[in-house]
Amino acid sequence: MKLKWLTICLATLLSVSFSAPDVDEPFNAEPFTPKVIFERGENLVIAKKYGPDEIGAMLICPPDESDPKQITKSYFADVAPYFVHVFIDKNVIRAPLIMATKESRGDGQLTAVNGTGRVINAENCEIDLKPDPKPNTVFVEQGKTKLSGSSLKYSQETGIGVIAGPIIFERPQAGGNTLRGSSEKITVDVDKEKTFLEGNVKLESKCRSSIADRVEYDDRENLAILYGKPAISKRLDGSDEIKADRLEYNLETNDVVLEGAITGVFEDTAKPCSEN
Repeated sequence: MKLKWLTICLATLLSVSFSAPDVDEPFNAEPFTPKVIFERGENLVIAKKYGPDEIGAMLICPPDESDPKQITKSYFADVAPYFVHVFIDKNVIRAPLIMATKESRGDGQLTAVNGTGRVINAENCEIDLKPDPKPNTVFVEQGKTKLSGSSLKYSQETGIGVIAGPIIFERPQAGGNTLRGSSEKITVDVDKEKTFLEGNVKLESKCRSSIADRVEYDDRENLAILYGKPAISKRLDGSDEIKADRLEYNLETNDVVLEGAITGVFEDTAKPCSEN
């Protein structure tokens, strides 16, 4: 039996692989009404296609009547500067291609990635997908902070989204300065409403360099909490080097608040980073 279908698409080949767009450049675009929504308690994870009708593609395939799990499959594709948007906690994630599955009585999965897609037969839900994960093709924004990675995988069962690296981190600061960093991945915990940079995390500003195993990140509070064994933060002028299992880092001023067992070399006369 043929699948029932719902589609708003262009049945043309989409080739979407390009460098990072100017994410500060606004565009006047309203999202399409169709969307993918995953409920997790009171929290929602939502994926929307933002491009106009004449570009991109969207194919939503209701389940086959013979499918015991009744899985709905959704495929969204879009191009710069629009992209498909995924909203997870405080993060907005943009990617060229999104693939999602949802069981009628169960949980769903969502993947966002660079790649290509071509609708072959919408009525029978035939689509040719060529995911092509590459660094710097999945873009994440949280407040002032902009990051990039190579793919996103979200599980409704666990409420965890993982953005694979290499992760590149950038945040503007006062005085025209920029805080930059990197990590192996980003983990978003929908239940706890927290975002973590994980694996060989490095942060570097005009006056301070820090390394950690994991960083809990909150742009809204201008706060990063560095965890490590130990986490290390040091002034680039050599005036101090701080080591602790937990360091609180102010994203705006680059100043560090210490907690727990602390070792290092300090100079009481050293100016705060915010005064440099």
